[in-house]
Amino acid sequence: MLKFDKKEGFFKNYHENGQLKEEGNFINGKKDGLWKFYYENGQLEKEVNYKDDKLDGSYKVYHENNQLECDVSFKNGKQNDGEIISYHDNGTISRSVTLAEGQFEGEFNEWHKNGVLSRQGYYEKGEIHGPYKLINSDNVVEHEFVKHRLSSFLENKPIVNLDWIQDIGPIYNFDSYTLRTLLYRQESKEHDHDDICILFSTKKETEEFIDYVISHNGGKSIYKSVDRHDWEFTLIGHLFFISYNQVQDGEGYFVEIVRVKTEAKSIDGAEVTYGIHKESKKINSLIPGLESLIYYYWECASDGRFCFSTTGSHIISYWDSIDLALHKFKSVVAYYDEKPLLRDIFSGDVVLNEYDERQIKSSLTRDSNKSVVFENDDFEISLGQGNTLFQMNIYLKKNSSTNY
Repeated sequence: MLKFDKKEGFFKNYHENGQLKEEGNFINGKKDGLWKFYYENGQLEKEVNYKDDKLDGSYKVYHENNQLECDVSFKNGKQNDGEIISYHDNGTISRSVTLAEGQFEGEFNEWHKNGVLSRQGYYEKGEIHGPYKLINSDNVVEHEFVKHRLSSFLENKPIVNLDWIQDIGPIYNFDSYTLRTLLYRQESKEHDHDDICILFSTKKETEEFIDYVISHNGGKSIYKSVDRHDWEFTLIGHLFFISYNQVQDGEGYFVEIVRVKTEAKSIDGAEVTYGIHKESKKINSLIPGLESLIYYYWECASDGRFCFSTTGSHIISYWDSIDLALHKFKSVVAYYDEKPLLRDIFSGDVVLNEYDERQIKSSLTRDSNKSVVFENDDFEISLGQGNTLFQMNIYLKKNSSTNY
């Protein structure tokens, strides 16, 4: 019944399928005494005790097969300190941990359903600290971590500078896995590739980090999704692929950024040189809309990646597609009031002094003597036919706001 718009007395609520969802008593609109909660299949899910709408007393959770999952206790809304033991749905112990002053403290252990230890570590003030092992159901240690307090772990530790990734934060030489710290592992006899690894507590943190890495290393357009065995998610770009997976039988996510090993060739048959030019970030700030990585040297592939020429001030790219090339050209000039011009390469005469994309596309496609040009005080960008592909050139002027 309702009393002065507050729930009073015994209460029942139901799932959409008609099964009982919860039942218990209200006193003056507040939960009081034993409440029971049920799965949609009708099986008991929880038995919870309340006093004055706060958790108080025994708190039991059950699996859908009615096996006990855990049994803890509360006082005035706070969980009581002590050992917490959880169980699998087959009745074997799944986890043992101690709560002290509201935080996990001391050694913890987790077990597979077959009774084999699956995870072992140590809590200090609610955070995993020190040695940390993941063990598979065959009793084989798959990963060993050491989670340090970051202040002591990173003290006086030198930062690694890499030319195949940019703007993702400080990277340190690999020592042991440490939460939210970028660690670099170099290719060696024991390790077959260069990579960066990092641990996160949640999937949300993991996905936000991956989005950040991609946006600061060329943007989504140059990455594609690929299947990498035993990894939940993988994207691959020109310089690296980035993958993540949930830590086996444990909380947290492991991200790996692996440098791409490639046999790609440039348009003249030379191996494409991989590495991000040190001024890549400055160039992008100088040329709004470019939003692209600038690679070392001039050995360009035909997919539109921008590379420094050997002169040091000339950026060149080759394109199979005139549509993609014009899209990139237009994304740059859209930031300025000045209009691009269609010119005759040899005479320098202006053929078209307004941006009519259809007419420009037609002229560039059929006439190798034409190019579309945009120029300001900092740079000049032009697009026309090369020997076999469409070629975009960007000339950085000596009086530009950035020195190269």
